[in-house]
Amino acid sequence: MGDDEDAFLAKRLEGMLTNAGVAWLTVSILSYLGFPLADLLPLPLDMAVSFGSWLWALWSSMMAVSLLIRRGRDVLATLCAILVVLVGARVFTAEWGTTYAAHQVRLHQNELAELAAEHRAGRLPEEFELPRQLRYLTIDGKAQRQDEALYLPVWQNWRAEDGAGIAYFSTPPRPDEMVGTAAGDGGLPVRHLGDGWWWVE
Repeated sequence: MGDDEDAFLAKRLEGMLTNAGVAWLTVSILSYLGFPLADLLPLPLDMAVSFGSWLWALWSSMMAVSLLIRRGRDVLATLCAILVVLVGARVFTAEWGTTYAAHQVRLHQNELAELAAEHRAGRLPEEFELPRQLRYLTIDGKAQRQDEALYLPVWQNWRAEDGAGIAYFSTPPRPDEMVGTAAGDGGLPVRHLGDGWWWVE
């Protein structure tokens, strides 16, 4: 391999590694924002964006591995391929819904604490509009009082048959305590997010 070709491949490899890094970062961000994006985008567009980001990440990663092999860096190429598999598996299997919810609960800790206090005092109607800074958390900017739970619907599928969200319980809920998450569907509290707030699905 001549010096000019080696320099060309080295420059191309550097660009492809940067491209792959940006692609995987984009996949992670889109996965984290999966529920709010599902509310904002039509289903075909949401699926296309998700599929396109994964295709970009995998293609750029495989191109980087191919360039490493062309430069005779077989060991480094193998390590890079293993890293791609590990990163892809981690991103694919991560519980992005609960991660997103936990971050939002921490971000709005004070506002949610005030809302919980109003719920415990019995001053909230069955359905009401959330304060402006919390409206983006739910599919319609509203919250629902369901018996002992105060429920914020974060996501529903396009037919409103399945849903998930954040619920506040003044006392720890039973493992089998159902919360209405969509028309004809109920969810269970599966992860405590802090301060009495739970992820329900």
